[in-house]
Amino acid sequence: MLNEERVRVMTRLAIEEKNGSAVYRRAENLGRRDYVSFHGVVAFIVGTIIFVFLFALLLLTLFFTSVYSLTDELLKTLLLILVLGYIGFVLVFVITVRRSAKKDFQEDEKKLQRMSAGYDRLHELYKAEEDNTRTLKTLTKNKKGQNKAGSQKKR
Repeated sequence: MLNEERVRVMTRLAIEEKNGSAVYRRAENLGRRDYVSFHGVVAFIVGTIIFVFLFALLLLTLFFTSVYSLTDELLKTLLLILVLGYIGFVLVFVITVRRSAKKDFQEDEKKLQRMSAGYDRLHELYKAEEDNTRTLKTLTKNKKGQNKAGSQKKR
């Protein structure tokens, strides 16, 4: 006979695994600090690429619109804008991504805890079912032993 509660727990675990295991498994083997640091490094690289692309687009626009009016002062100003803009853009981008990664990790960790609790409950159900089976086997062995002993005394 099937244990209905065990089937419900197994079904719920299977659905949760199917729906989101790839998403929150990444937090399973990493600590929060490592997870957030990894996303920070990736954000730094991606932010740098985005900034370089945007600045190159700005330079191309300036080059084609005012190619003859480039002076030393304008180049120094562009260089200053490049440095300050890069630092500001990447800093804001990395901080935003790290906050988002921290939030994602906490959500993933909650999901892992729910899954772990579900597996613990399933283990308890299997253990209880195994204990009940052992008890039934012991009772049936004792009854058979008593019946054999009782039939031998009657002879």
